[in-house]
Amino acid sequence: MAEYEPRVMRKVAQLRDRITAAQGQPMLVNDLMRWFSFDLMGDFAFSQDFGMMENREYHRAIRMLRSAITLLGPFSPAIWIPRLGFAFIPGLWKTDIKERDIASWFIEDVKGSEDNSEHMRWLSGDTATVVVAGRQELSKIDIDDVKAVGALPHLNGAINEAMRLLPAVLTFVTRVTPGEGLVVGETFIPGNVKIAAPRYSIGRLKSAWDQPHQFCPARWYSQLEKIRDKRAFAPFGLGRTSCVGKELAMTEIRMVVANLLANFDISFPPGDNGEAVERDMKDQLTANPGELFLKFETRFGD
Repeated sequence: MAEYEPRVMRKVAQLRDRITAAQGQPMLVNDLMRWFSFDLMGDFAFSQDFGMMENREYHRAIRMLRSAITLLGPFSPAIWIPRLGFAFIPGLWKTDIKERDIASWFIEDVKGSEDNSEHMRWLSGDTATVVVAGRQELSKIDIDDVKAVGALPHLNGAINEAMRLLPAVLTFVTRVTPGEGLVVGETFIPGNVKIAAPRYSIGRLKSAWDQPHQFCPARWYSQLEKIRDKRAFAPFGLGRTSCVGKELAMTEIRMVVANLLANFDISFPPGDNGEAVERDMKDQLTANPGELFLKFETRFGD
């Protein structure tokens, strides 16, 4: 993880510069954060900066991915659909790199495999999947120190609450019950029935959370009694199919939030209240929030 931290901080600085350049004008955060995330993951996965923050437009590879998810996400839980696009994008796989990226480890494995053709199919799929707090705390630390930021209880609590109430994957993954059916608790589910455990609903269960609809970061560090069932929180999945990039994702989120809060006063534009984020949200394999416009005004000290 440590070798990726400089890449994170370079992109965070670029994000900060992009926001500063807007001079307090309302910005569409949806695009801004997608550009940041995909630029960063392009660097991690392929040692290739997609250049979306700089150009303020989507790279063609990301347009293909988003189109696949938009069109097919509601109809199928098959993650291989958007992967297909990446298998046919020339120049995405680089072998001459200065810093190790995620794809380099996959490529190295492919080169050393006897069954090279089979591993090439894995390469096209698995690596593409990679692509798919209070200021009081922040004032006491160096906001560019990854370990220090990662240890802030209120910041981590706020992030966990955001992921609990609005998870990145709202419904996904479905399974089919065995032919003989199965029993969950005291409920019998017949065989060959598609079932799901939607994270959006589980994140708001009264049986798992005290005041489930309340945004309460303190429930994660000083009011632990407000968490009634820890099993209800799994934003990155569980078991063998859990997200292998969890630590990287959490580092990215923490450093972005910490830097934005430390450097900007953030507010809604006049006449906006942010309701569109959830009101217009679509479940398209991953969550596609409604438009969020925010104003970022540079802070010059308290």
